[in-house]
Amino acid sequence: MRAVLRQNGYQSILWTDSVTDLRDTIDRQASVVAIIDTHAALPAELAILGDLCLSSRQGCFLLLGRESVIDAFPRPGSAKLIRLRDPLDPMLIVEHVTACFHPPQTRTNRLEEDLKQFLGLI
Repeated sequence: MRAVLRQNGYQSILWTDSVTDLRDTIDRQASVVAIIDTHAALPAELAILGDLCLSSRQGCFLLLGRESVIDAFPRPGSAKLIRLRDPLDPMLIVEHVTACFHPPQTRTNRLEEDLKQFLGLI
């Protein structure tokens, strides 16, 4: 998975055991993809990781693991948290990560930008 992300221009980090190290890495590198394998995580770690996913302003999080654990994670209002179940499709992962970093522009955003440009605000 990391090789596929690297081939498509994304840096990734695999979460192993330190939430603090993961937070520091995400804060330093805006375009990093954090891969979180929930199989070996303790419930307390999952709670901290869930808070990190909600509070982080940058980065993208890929959650791997049991369906019950992944579905229990908090759901942020953006596409920065991607839940993946087996089997893993590398191209689908790249699509999700691309959408995370480059969300498609909505019709409302385009209208707002057009209006601001018409009014000379940009």
